[in-house]
Amino acid sequence: MASRIFLSYRREDTAAYTGRIFDALVEVFGEPAVFMDIDTIAPGQDFVQVIDDTLVRCEVALVIIGPNWLHSTDKKGSQRLFNDDDFVRMEIEGALTHNVRVLPVLVGGASMPAAAELPPSIATLSRRHAFEMSDRRWHSDMRDLVAALQRSTIPAASTPPPPEPPSALYKPLPPLPPPPQQRVQTPAWTQAPPAPYSAPQATPARYSAPPPAKSALPPPPPGRSNSTRIVLIVGAVAVVLVIVIYLYVQSQLNAGTG
Repeated sequence: MASRIFLSYRREDTAAYTGRIFDALVEVFGEPAVFMDIDTIAPGQDFVQVIDDTLVRCEVALVIIGPNWLHSTDKKGSQRLFNDDDFVRMEIEGALTHNVRVLPVLVGGASMPAAAELPPSIATLSRRHAFEMSDRRWHSDMRDLVAALQRSTIPAASTPPPPEPPSALYKPLPPLPPPPQQRVQTPAWTQAPPAPYSAPQATPARYSAPPPAKSALPPPPPGRSNSTRIVLIVGAVAVVLVIVIYLYVQSQLNAGTG
């Protein structure tokens, strides 16, 4: 994008003012639209050629005039503005030659010079309506200057176009399900103690168990205890032993007499 606003100033006179104006204009119109020599001309370029090429494409040239703009002198004591190689004079001459709109901007309490105080090549500058900027109302004056430049068909910095509407074939994706709730782990010491263990109750059987088998032995007579039964058994065994011994003795006797 070519520069559309040209800033002409004398460094030892209005460098600080011009820097503030440059920053404000860049914020509104964008940096490519504003030309300031200290930030725009690359090292090694021909200053005069760059100035002339830039002025051809510019729409307005702001001539920043401070208290010492007119009476600034060189090392020999000569008034700079009357030197043929004075860069400020060359910038104004180029703007007037290329029919660029020239807007004098008065800062620091400066006043507009008269035509007799200017070189003949830029004497018509005195007829240009000047824009005065005061230190006490700087911000409001800066807004007025920006508005005046915008009325001069200088557009503000372009903004990105709005996004295009989605195509009819485009179907938006369904919304994502909510994330699962995380289970909060309750500390063990806050939990209720476990219930005491209880044995499971036996469930009633579907079928009744068969009755126990009857014993083949006759039941003991009523009224006898276990000790009585033992005495009887021991007695019976003793009787059997006696019979056996008797029969053995008899057999031995019979064998001896025979």
